[in-house]
Amino acid sequence: MSLISLLVAVLLGGLLLTRWLGGTPPSPSGPAQPSPHQRIQGVEKAIDAAGQVQQQRLDDALKGLR
Repeated sequence: MSLISLLVAVLLGGLLLTRWLGGTPPSPSGPAQPSPHQRIQGVEKAIDAAGQVQQQRLDDALKGLR
């Protein structure tokens, strides 16, 4: 029983210590984030591609109605 209480005390102490010290240090920066302009271009390309797919579906549906 004393072993369990010691384990709980160490666990709680560790949690409190990490809270008090501000948590883990920041991780090193990952891959470079694209600029806002690059993100906008990516979104525009995705929208254009989706529009082309939708247009193709509409064209196919109209061909089926003829």
